[in-house]
Amino acid sequence: MTYFCLREYAHIRRGDVSDAAFAWLETLANQRKSGEKEFLRHHGKSLQVRNFVGILETPDGTCIEILPKTADTASPENDRRLLWKMLHVVHDLPFHEATDAALEKHQGSLLEILVARFLQEVSRIVHRGIRSDYVRITAEAAFIKGRLRVAQQIRQPLSRQHRFQIEYDCFLPNRAENRLIKAALQYVTKSSRHLNNQRLARELLFAFDSIPSSHQVKADFSRWSTQRDMVYYRAAKPWVELILVRETPWFLQGKWQGISLLFPMEKLFERYVAARLRQKLKHPYSLVEQSSKHSLIDQHGTKALFQLKPDMCIREGKNTCLVLDAKWKRLDTNADKYGLSQADFYQLFAYGQKYLSGIGEMLLIYPKTEQFSQILSPFHFDQQLTVWVVPFCLETDALLLSGGKTNAQSFFYSWGDK
Repeated sequence: MTYFCLREYAHIRRGDVSDAAFAWLETLANQRKSGEKEFLRHHGKSLQVRNFVGILETPDGTCIEILPKTADTASPENDRRLLWKMLHVVHDLPFHEATDAALEKHQGSLLEILVARFLQEVSRIVHRGIRSDYVRITAEAAFIKGRLRVAQQIRQPLSRQHRFQIEYDCFLPNRAENRLIKAALQYVTKSSRHLNNQRLARELLFAFDSIPSSHQVKADFSRWSTQRDMVYYRAAKPWVELILVRETPWFLQGKWQGISLLFPMEKLFERYVAARLRQKLKHPYSLVEQSSKHSLIDQHGTKALFQLKPDMCIREGKNTCLVLDAKWKRLDTNADKYGLSQADFYQLFAYGQKYLSGIGEMLLIYPKTEQFSQILSPFHFDQQLTVWVVPFCLETDALLLSGGKTNAQSFFYSWGDK
């Protein structure tokens, strides 16, 4: 198996991967439909990776790992550790040991680390005992067992009156949680290339051998029990969701079912920032993600048009106090207009008018880099509506508000910024 590691916006050339893998990637780049997120872009004789991160396997077995780009000199290990931390927070992945220790123990790709953690959780379930539940079974038998299905029995033809239509309950491990775990185990058994992971996955599959795999994933997730006797299954659920309900680009949903754990970095950063800010909010403030309270056009006939959905709003009761938008982009204080987008400011202006009635502050949040390490001077739409462009440090999980005379500091507990 060929392994290739790169970072966001890096280029893939023919010499980097096999000819078959490069041809397949070219096909993906050409198949993007209008309105869908771009994953690969033609750039001369190479292909440029856009803002998706994670793992991608080609049909010839080449495994491509894409890591986030936060600095020009960062090592793959640091980038992988950062991505792992963000996934842990956003997808609520449970840990029984420090992230650093897990990464040191499982040297290799993000996929193998994820598989190892998932298998550890399933091993704990097997050691505690696979839970069974009563399953209603309907059958035609030569004797009565359980309850006779009278209506069906009456409709029996004369030639089959000696057979009984019955139903009964049987205590079996065939329940939604076990079916989902079985499906996830089958997936990682095919995907993993690490010998220890493969061995453990096969052993665990043997323990689930009598249980069918889930064929209705969403329906089975809705049946996942939260009762007290299932509490030790709880830690495995986020891992199963991450494996089976993957945030993948459209083109990975076709016939090829290789590894496809890809995440849009913009959404991952947005949700990570929201999770960290929520932890720092003071009472009585609350953080709402993707609020849809207002539209750009309040009324056109009988309906509103062009819904406005800021990434985050801080509210006190029903009143919006602060609007925040997170952007996964590297700013440069030495560049023209710092690399900021005019379209983002048009968008924020609309948010400010609708959510703040034209009076207040808004935060435009970007990742902290060497070129963008402190809050910028304020951007005033007018004397009453202001935008602050603020760095968010992914190492310390701090919103770096110090140095700017913004009222936003009053909503949060101190991060101890240095």
